[in-house]
Amino acid sequence: MRQVVRALKKEHAGLDRRALVALVTILWSRPVFERRMIAVLLLEAFEPLLRPADMKLLERLVRDALTSPSVVEAATSPHWREVYACTPVDGRLLEGYIDLLYRGADGLVVVDHK
Repeated sequence: MRQVVRALKKEHAGLDRRALVALVTILWSRPVFERRMIAVLLLEAFEPLLRPADMKLLERLVRDALTSPSVVEAATSPHWREVYACTPVDGRLLEGYIDLLYRGADGLVVVDHK
């Protein structure tokens, strides 16, 4: 995702604030992690374009993120962050870290933002 944003920044270096806010709003409109992550990375990449008036937009994005069903359920359940995980796959070990693991109503839920 960072590569996508770097390429976009390079190809659209003249992007103005209005276009940035419009693009971020469109990306954020669907609750899909990858779209929202690119929106955040765009805000970071084009941060000099932002103005104090954009705080309302940023506040809305943060509120949306904090009130997503998985975040609300994880916050009110036993949960663990950056959990090491390892499993055998085709005779080899696959290992890594799970961003968020929590106990949901139906068992353990894995939230991995990669």
